[in-house]
Amino acid sequence: MGSATTICSDKTGTLTENKMSVVAAILGTTLRFGDVLSSDHAANETGAEVLSAPEFTSMLSPSIKSHLLQSIVLNSTAFEGEHDGAMTYIGSKTETALLSFAREQLGLGPVGEERANVNIMQMFPFDSSRKCMAVVVRIDNGKYRMLVKGAAEILLSQSTQVVRDPTNDQAEAPLSDEKRTTLDTIITNYASRSLRCIALVNRDFEQWPPRGAPTHEDAKAIAQQCGIYTAGGISIEGPQLRQLSPRQMNVLIPSLQVMARSSPDDKNMLVRQLKKLGETVTVTGDGTNDAQALKTADVGFAMGVSGTEVAKEASDIILMDDNFASIVKAMAWGQTVNDAVKRFLQFQITVNITAVALTFVSAVAGNDEHSVLSAVQLLWVNLIMDTFAALELATDPPSPHVLERRPDPKSAPLITLTMWKMIIGQAVYELVVTLILNFAGQSIFPTWDNGHMKTVVFNTFVFMQIFNHSRRVDNRLNIMEGIFRNKWFIGIQLIIIGGQILIIVFGGAAFSVHHLDQVSQWAVSLILGILAVPVAVIIRLVPDAFIHRLIPHIWSHKKGPELSVSREGRHYEWNLALEEIRTQLSTPKICFLSPEAVYAPEIPW
Repeated sequence: MGSATTICSDKTGTLTENKMSVVAAILGTTLRFGDVLSSDHAANETGAEVLSAPEFTSMLSPSIKSHLLQSIVLNSTAFEGEHDGAMTYIGSKTETALLSFAREQLGLGPVGEERANVNIMQMFPFDSSRKCMAVVVRIDNGKYRMLVKGAAEILLSQSTQVVRDPTNDQAEAPLSDEKRTTLDTIITNYASRSLRCIALVNRDFEQWPPRGAPTHEDAKAIAQQCGIYTAGGISIEGPQLRQLSPRQMNVLIPSLQVMARSSPDDKNMLVRQLKKLGETVTVTGDGTNDAQALKTADVGFAMGVSGTEVAKEASDIILMDDNFASIVKAMAWGQTVNDAVKRFLQFQITVNITAVALTFVSAVAGNDEHSVLSAVQLLWVNLIMDTFAALELATDPPSPHVLERRPDPKSAPLITLTMWKMIIGQAVYELVVTLILNFAGQSIFPTWDNGHMKTVVFNTFVFMQIFNHSRRVDNRLNIMEGIFRNKWFIGIQLIIIGGQILIIVFGGAAFSVHHLDQVSQWAVSLILGILAVPVAVIIRLVPDAFIHRLIPHIWSHKKGPELSVSREGRHYEWNLALEEIRTQLSTPKICFLSPEAVYAPEIPW
């Protein structure tokens, strides 16, 4: 810095505090607050007296004040949350600034309570092409009111009425050309002061949705085209979901495929209920209104191109190409990695059980009290079952059929009953073979001396590991499926076979082996190793239910009440009584604003 001749400074957060607040406003054409910093006197042509913010809000009629409060609170995706140990508003800076204004000047209490007291029908999320967002609520007279927030110059061009007297009531007056010009001048004046000018407008409807607006049927049609909504599935609207009890939700959700006109709160509620049912939930979204659901989900996917910064911050993974197919690839790779971990564990535990038992028994029961496997030989075996096994078993690409089976739940054990069956079955086979060769080998093959017999035991043990590659952790019989897709696997297997041959031929005293100069010695090692493949098939034919019955009852987990959806064969478990008690005792914390349509139409002006 001592040699710096030019300093280039960023504005946001450096020259400014990177915070927004409401500093000026005009309601109708007769009431305003905020200092006039521009020399342009046209802004004062309304004849309105410039007030302070407290004076401005104190002069509003109760109906106008309530309407302004609803326009700010309901037409927003910001929510209350904890940041650095203090409760604050979380969301875009514009929306948090408006909420702070409502709290300080309009007497806003908890945002959740304000939103819970209003019957929200639908929400139109912010659209950059329209430069606005909207929320539809049902008002006391049975009509429906759309509250719109957006760029002031655009909303002014679409408006036809203006509030006559904010200090009296909500009576409207026609927006004449003179008043339109005046308001347009004020907007320009605000922009010249580097203020972000936001307009709040509204329109009432006799019915909702109005004629021509998208309906629940549109959402179902789109879902059906995408293959989401299928025969037997259930479709529901967000307001209907809110009216269900936890028990009703638990019955409905397993068949739920479409939720139309859903608010951010509805999305978050659905995610929470799915997690209570034991589901691992993934949420995709791109808007600020998706943030809470993205955060609540086990895995949140945000769109990298079209997604908002709030959605990206709340998500776990950002899709750089905004391609939904990338989520399918992520799921396939996730299950493949999970399978790779299980394959590696199955292989390593099998080798460990066999190696430890063989070393211990041969050392204790042998006449010379030496293990049949030397320390250097065990190092070679350790290299096979650690480094080489990790490379060959963890490098499989996703199988074309990987998504055809149901994913494992979070509560599933890492080592399943099927895996234990394979581990114990293979370990028993390998132990029986190696112990027979070690203690009775010379009786079976009298022409082999003790040194060659120990080498045959070592050679057989390694070849059994080569053919016991544990490529499957389920009961399917095609254990060689996809073997030629993984070049790493084939290459490493060839390296292990080549290394084993070199050790037997040239290892000598370094590896405590004797050169196997008889074809029968190699044939015995190879045949007994290959037999690990049909043994694996036979073990898979043993039903898991039979193995489960052999396990002591004290090991079994007690099951609670479960719900079965017979059409899908799915089972959900929960403590229904406990759920009801929790619902009654808990205080709801509603952190969302308004409904959002699955299909975003044009806003009807």
